[in-house]
Amino acid sequence: LAAGIATRDEDSEIFDAVLDLIQTRYVPVRNYVYAGGAYHQGGSYVTARFGNDLTAMWMLSKIGMGNIFDSKIKDVAYEMIYRYRPDGQVLPNGDMNPNRRLNTRSYAWIGMLAGSYFHDQYLQWMYDLDPDIENHCVMLDLLWHDFNLQSRKPDSNLPLVRYFGTPYGWNIARTSWDDNAVIAEMKVGEKFFGNHQHADAGSFQIYSKEPLAI
Repeated sequence: LAAGIATRDEDSEIFDAVLDLIQTRYVPVRNYVYAGGAYHQGGSYVTARFGNDLTAMWMLSKIGMGNIFDSKIKDVAYEMIYRYRPDGQVLPNGDMNPNRRLNTRSYAWIGMLAGSYFHDQYLQWMYDLDPDIENHCVMLDLLWHDFNLQSRKPDSNLPLVRYFGTPYGWNIARTSWDDNAVIAEMKVGEKFFGNHQHADAGSFQIYSKEPLAI
């Protein structure tokens, strides 16, 4: 896509071919899986894979096409907020690198891309927790980051329960947004897409001061 945009004025062949692929095969599938407001490929893969969708959205918006995805793509980023635990880790989901789970900066890239695009202070909060962007992404951080956007910690204006509908059927509920929060997740699991998603329909997690059920 980047190469197609770069050479579009001289020869639009690459851009036209890639855009057709994105519009006919890529976007419809993403809109289906993102309709539930969650990400299915695991907590260690959301930054790269969901981040790539957000990057494509940004690039095409910058050439005047607007958001190529359904508006539900913004809700997917909120799943990350609901997974944060008071101990600084997140509720594991799918394939998770243990070191990644310990490192909240792993969602900074999502927070910047989605927060700045949608001018959302809660998503900007994910970035500000530890705004350390990987070296190969720093240029896009400079280009697209809304440095005037103030972050906002999750607070009483955010519901304590988040339901992630079809094609997931997942639910995360918490007693508060403070350090004493008790958090529970229950997965019904409507669809299993494979790859880094786990076949974990019917599973649950409970956190209260420490992981009680994992």
